[in-house]
Amino acid sequence: MSGTEHDTAAHTVVDEDTKHAGRLRIADIVVRRGNADDPRVGPPGAWVAEALARYPYCGLAVYVDGIDRCVVGTREGALLRLTADAAPDGRADLCDPAAYASALYAWTTGEAAAGRPAHEAVAKIVVRTGRTTHRVRIDPLESSHPQW
Repeated sequence: MSGTEHDTAAHTVVDEDTKHAGRLRIADIVVRRGNADDPRVGPPGAWVAEALARYPYCGLAVYVDGIDRCVVGTREGALLRLTADAAPDGRADLCDPAAYASALYAWTTGEAAAGRPAHEAVAKIVVRTGRTTHRVRIDPLESSHPQW
């Protein structure tokens, strides 16, 4: 997102462990929270691929694996790491990393997006939540999942 561009595309974000499982069928973004080395679901890239297959209307699958970071997978096959920069005093950014993924989704689907893919995102985005600014790095990851 550039400093002059403000996409506000509405979309639905649903945590995978919701009590309202029917909402997962209509979610634009499905989120899972856990450790990156959770043996029950495999590495984040594997879960992302499985989630995109399981939820056909989902545009982004997001695995939040830290207080300031997440792994995002797209329908186009991109696998990205989003990481918030630390505050000037060195403390971790405590905004929910799913908000960063939501901003990326808006950037790719909003009115000004014109269908641009997530892997073409700049190396850093600025996400505003209320009066707070979060600077978020976007790093491409390689996927070892056979689907990609």
